[in-house]
Amino acid sequence: MELYLKGVGDIKTIDKTWRIATRSPVGTFEIYDIVGINTVYNIAAKGDLKSKLFAQYLKENFIKKEKLGRLSGEGFYKYPKEKGIGNL
Repeated sequence: MELYLKGVGDIKTIDKTWRIATRSPVGTFEIYDIVGINTVYNIAAKGDLKSKLFAQYLKENFIKKEKLGRLSGEGFYKYPKEKGIGNL
């Protein structure tokens, strides 16, 4: 997140670089979307100053706009509506 906030790269580029460097199937921002922006916010809000600034960024740019990750269909990425119990 620090790389993104400092303007080093965009979300897709940072995730792609992470996947290549670590051989991970998903990038950091994809993980945030999977676990949910609210969860990431709650963890970051309890951390050091950098984490708290990150939490504030999430609150202003995602939570207040109801962009909660895969659950809401949009977070750092957009997701198609999935059929599930509530979407039959």
